[in-house]
Amino acid sequence: MAAVNKILGCFDLGSIPISPRGLPEFEVINNIDANGIVHVNNQDKATGKQMSVTITNSEGLSQTQIDDMLKQKDQMKQDSQKRKVISLSKNFFNSNWFI
Repeated sequence: MAAVNKILGCFDLGSIPISPRGLPEFEVINNIDANGIVHVNNQDKATGKQMSVTITNSEGLSQTQIDDMLKQKDQMKQDSQKRKVISLSKNFFNSNWFI
């Protein structure tokens, strides 16, 4: 859930041309190295515009906090998948595809 996300860094791809929903496509690659440094690469497939950011500061998270977050990730993944199914169901029944 976005409410529990922690902002580590950001970058701006600039203006994205107005397109129908679902049409803009981006390739996002996230890597975390052994030192905990996060590398994020993003490319707009239509324009080829790329942007990347490297995040080296963990904002004061202790190793215990990091370990706890890693333990919670499976439960969070399951919860996220349930919310996705509910959201897709709502979108399906609210669309013109349902007769």
